[in-house]
Amino acid sequence: MASDGDEALHELDDAARAELRQRYRSAAMRCHPDRVAEADQPAAAALFVRVQQAYRSADLPALRALCRSMDAGHADAADGRSGDGADALRRRLNEVHDQTADLMVAIQSARLDPQYRQAYHPEDWATLFAATRTRLEAECDTLRWQIRGISRG
Repeated sequence: MASDGDEALHELDDAARAELRQRYRSAAMRCHPDRVAEADQPAAAALFVRVQQAYRSADLPALRALCRSMDAGHADAADGRSGDGADALRRRLNEVHDQTADLMVAIQSARLDPQYRQAYHPEDWATLFAATRTRLEAECDTLRWQIRGISRG
């Protein structure tokens, strides 16, 4: 079954895979049965199973819908949250914390990209542009010679 999930994940592009993982982490933390009051564990467990199924099948639209439902407060009973101000603030702070952590991971991943590294150092741009210009001029010269050869032949 894990290989089916791996295959479904590979069908998504990088951005969709990243969004799927981010949404799964966020949703799983919000409805995990170990994180809710004992009375709410059955409902949380059912919601948690739905979140896991959406993730394993790489069903991004379903996971988005589950997250929207939780954001709209439809899952309050399932995740054991009360409606008072302190709990709402705590919930929002946890969401911001999760989003911040996800952004930090995305930034760290971007920094590993060679194009990012190259673009990050503007002092190297002149050298990069000069090398690119030289390479393009050489390609133009080659094409001119090929065109001359074709037109003579």
